[in-house]
Amino acid sequence: MATATKPKTPTLGQLEADHLKAAKAQTAELARLAEQVEDFQTEAEQASAKLNGMRRAFGQGDATATAAEFAAAFHGVERAELLATGVTRKVAELRKTPPVTDKRVAELAARLVKMNHVPEVIPTFVKPPVPADLTKPVIYVVQTSPTVSRGGQLSADVEFVHYRPEGFIPLDANAINEIRQAVHREGWSVRDIDGSSQYGSDTVRAKGLYVREGIPVIAAEPGAHEVNMAASIAGGYISSSMRVGGSLGDTSALKMTPTKKKYKATTGEDGIRRTVIEVEYNVQSKVISTEGGLLYQAMHDGVPAMVGAFIQGVGVIEEAKQVHATADQGADFRATGGTLSLRLVIVSAVRPVNSGPGPKPVPGMRVPTHSKGVDTSRIASGGGTSGVIN
Repeated sequence: MATATKPKTPTLGQLEADHLKAAKAQTAELARLAEQVEDFQTEAEQASAKLNGMRRAFGQGDATATAAEFAAAFHGVERAELLATGVTRKVAELRKTPPVTDKRVAELAARLVKMNHVPEVIPTFVKPPVPADLTKPVIYVVQTSPTVSRGGQLSADVEFVHYRPEGFIPLDANAINEIRQAVHREGWSVRDIDGSSQYGSDTVRAKGLYVREGIPVIAAEPGAHEVNMAASIAGGYISSSMRVGGSLGDTSALKMTPTKKKYKATTGEDGIRRTVIEVEYNVQSKVISTEGGLLYQAMHDGVPAMVGAFIQGVGVIEEAKQVHATADQGADFRATGGTLSLRLVIVSAVRPVNSGPGPKPVPGMRVPTHSKGVDTSRIASGGGTSGVIN
């Protein structure tokens, strides 16, 4: 009697290849159905025109068309309209669940779960196979929705599927909290995160995970809107460096109002873009008066804190420098406000700089560029003079 052979578990590579093949077929089916919708809509319009022509003829006493022809025209309209509606519904259903064919977010998210006791972390876009002979833990980072790219940020839903032999630590509530903290340390964000466990495996679901490369990829050059956003975010770091209590609780003691902004974006041959923004602020104290020295200190302390901050559509602040600062103080050395000028260098890339996660910018970091770059300078004018955004 022949012994039944146990079916082989497909490898991850085979599963991904089959998934991509099915996704390609779904895309082709969607295109075919979309074309059908147009055909049935055209057929419905033509059938309706034919039916209305018969009606006009009957109204004028012309009995050329027979009752059978009239009935066929009437039902032809209904048939074509129903078919157009039905196929339109099919198209909508297919578009609701687009196939996931990339793992860009999963590849970046893998760094969140690199733990000492887990030697292997594998990004993918398919449901992972359960290892046949599991001798050590493995985590699959499964991207379950297509990547959405916006202004240098990538987002998708991701699941961390942890297979573990008996006796190994599960991804419990503490592990979920560690993942959440790791997200924040990276400067990323997640809308919701939860998990569940069963014998031998755990699943942590991160819904709405927003990530970015160390040097974010932003194809479009920044414009006036992005520069205004950068000025606002940089001003927020300054105002947050001086706080005051009171009936409303802890709040910023300074109001930062940008008055002038200039910028210039230069892209090197290696695809690294640096946008230099010069911005002037009118600084106002929200309290009756502030010691001038404290105001100077606040304007100074907030500058290094903004290095590494991400600004959508512009990049990551690589350098921040206080160019000039004044405090409007009287003989009693009390100040109600002042002025501040900042120079920001914000780094981004027009294309991926490497295949994996990029280096995270830190104070003083410079990414080498060729000396002869492509200068894409822009001086924005929002209704003001040249070189100034009002």
